[in-house]
Formats: sequence, C-alpha cells, structure tokens
Amino acid sequence: MILNWVGKPNYTSNAYGLVATLDVSDNFAINAKIGNLEGVNFWTICCSRLLHHVQKTFKNKWGTYFELGDYVVVGIYY
Repeated sequence: MILNWVGKPNYTSNAYGLVATLDVSDNFAINAKIGNLEGVNFWTICCSRLLHHVQKTFKNKWGTYFELGDYVVVGIYY
C-alpha cells in the first residue's frame, strides 16, 4: 500500500489520517523537504511501528528534532 503523508514535513503531528489506513509492514510515501541532501521529491517507507507518543526529546541522524509528546510513525526508508 502506498500512502501520501500530508502532515508536517518533520514527520510529527497530524498523522491521524495516515495511521487510520496504515498497518505495520505497509509502505507509504513522505514528501521530502525541498533541497534535501538526497535530491529526492519523496521517500518510500516501510512502517515498523504505528503512531505513538515520543517519551523523550531527541534528534534523529537527519537532524530532525522530536519533542516530548509528539506523535510519530516509525519506518525504514528506501
């Protein structure tokens, strides 16, 4: 299943529409930020964990910050 992410570009909140139709192991697409290092328009991601609250503020390896209480969907992009 390919779904289009329409939430914020940092992958937090407004994920309810996506999660309503998403299951673990589904594929979905996230729009990429303009000027990203990979030079792509979107990423295709395989969902590994559905919507959940972040329990600790952190920064991922791409420099995106997630705050306590943010909602995130976890997956592996390819």
